[in-house]
Amino acid sequence: MMHDTDGYEDISSFLGRLSADAPAPGNALDTTRAVRRARRRLVHNGIVSAIGAAMVVLGVGAALRAADRSALPIPAHSVRPSTTSTAPASSFYLPAVVGLDGSVQRTVTGFPHDARALSMSPDGRRIAFTIAIDGRQRIGTIGTDGTGLRFVAAVPWPSSASPGVWSAPSWSPDGTHIAIAAAGQILVMDADGAHLHPVTSGAGVDQWPTWSPDGSTIAYSHSAGDVGESGFGPTEEIWAVPVSGGAPSRLTHNNGPADDMPSFSPDGSRIAYTRDGEIWLMDRDGRNQHSLVIRRGGAPGNFTPRWSPDGSSIAFQTVFPGMRTANFQPLATIRVADVSTGRITLLPGRVAADEDAPSWLPSGRALLVNRYPPSAEVRVPG
Repeated sequence: MMHDTDGYEDISSFLGRLSADAPAPGNALDTTRAVRRARRRLVHNGIVSAIGAAMVVLGVGAALRAADRSALPIPAHSVRPSTTSTAPASSFYLPAVVGLDGSVQRTVTGFPHDARALSMSPDGRRIAFTIAIDGRQRIGTIGTDGTGLRFVAAVPWPSSASPGVWSAPSWSPDGTHIAIAAAGQILVMDADGAHLHPVTSGAGVDQWPTWSPDGSTIAYSHSAGDVGESGFGPTEEIWAVPVSGGAPSRLTHNNGPADDMPSFSPDGSRIAYTRDGEIWLMDRDGRNQHSLVIRRGGAPGNFTPRWSPDGSSIAFQTVFPGMRTANFQPLATIRVADVSTGRITLLPGRVAADEDAPSWLPSGRALLVNRYPPSAEVRVPG
C-alpha cells in the first residue's frame, strides 16, 4: 500500500534490499563507451566524497552482496516533496535556451550547484533535473523563470549495489508524472514526488525511459546483466512496458552492439535510439530499423536523440574529441538532424556528456542546453 513519508528514509531503506550483482565489465573501446565509463567514475567519485554516505555503503556492503534484487522488488512509496535546499543558489553549469541558429536566447538561473540532466516539461513551464546530495541522486524541479526550486524524490546512485546509469528524468506527455531510472529499474512518480513506484522489475538493468505520446507506454533500454563501467551491456536492447502495469515487450533483437537511449516520436509511430555510436530509427513495434546519423571509422560517437515537437528534427550529442571537463568527463557538442534529409546542423557550445541531453522547448524553435563553461574545459594531452 502506498503511503506518505516525512522524508527520504523509505527510499534509503530499500537501497539495503538491492543486490550488488556486478560482473566484470567487458571491453569498451569506442568513444561512446568512454563517455559512459567516465561518467560512472565521476558518479563513483561523488559517492566517495560524501563521507557519511560512504560509511553507510561500507556498513551494508555484505548484506547488499548477499541480497537478490530480482526477488526483492522496490516497494511503492510516496515521497513528500521538500521546498527548501541547502545547496548553493547558482549552478556551476550554464543552462541556456539556444535557438536553432545557435543564438543564446536567454540563460536559465536558480539551479542548485552541479544540477544535471535537465528536462523541459511539455508545457515549457518547469524543468526537472538530478543532482548529487548527501551521496544520493535527488530529483528536483524548478520553474523556467528560476523560481520554485524543490526536491521531489531521492533514489540510489548508480553503483554495484544499485546498478544503472544517471538517466535524465522523463516527463509524461501531460506533465503530471516523471519517469526515472534507479536501482536498475524504471520508476514513475507524480510530478510532485508522490507515489514513487516501479514499472519494471526483475534482474538486469533498465534505464533511459521515454513516454509514448499517449502516456500509455514507456520505452527503455534493458540489459540482462550489469552494464558495468561502460554503461552498455552486451545484451542491451530496447523494450517497452505499459505504464499501468503488465509484461514488457522486446522491440529490438540485434544481440550485438547495444541499443540504448530510446526516444518516442511526437506521433508515437517511431522510436529514435542509439546503436554503436550512431542514431537509428525504427517503427514503434521494432520494425524498419535503419540509421539516420552514421559513424565512419574512428569518428566520435553520437547519442541521446531527442525528437522535436513537430517530429521533423532530432537533436543529439556528439562526443567532442580532445577536450574534457575539469573532472575529465568527455565533452560533447549538440547537433540537430533533419529527419527527412539527414542534414545536420552544429550548435555552438559544449555539454558534459552524456546525461546533459538537449531538451526541446514546446515551440520547437529552441533547445534547453546545459552548457559547460569554456573556462573549465581541459585539453587532453596527445
